Amino acid sequence: MKQFVRNQDMEAVQLDSEWVILNTEAYTVTKINELGGYCWSLLESPCTILSLIKSLQTDYQIEDELSFEDMESFLSELVKYGLIDHVN
Repeated sequence: MKQFVRNQDMEAVQLDSEWVILNTEAYTVTKINELGGYCWSLLESPCTILSLIKSLQTDYQIEDELSFEDMESFLSELVKYGLIDHVN
């Protein structure tokens, strides 16, 4: 299964319930919500989509609201913006 990990050249800060991530190479700023920020913190080490979903379900008591497709879409956006990469 595919794993993802965040790029190390990013600066991130939590402001209340949102996270702001600065891509210093591309000079872009990305804002994500609290759950996205939690995923960002987990992506310090390689994670699969299923492991991220399981962590969210455990730590945030999310059951049916989070689907594989939702997480895949979120991670695809982070890849598109150069914030995370696939790990082989």
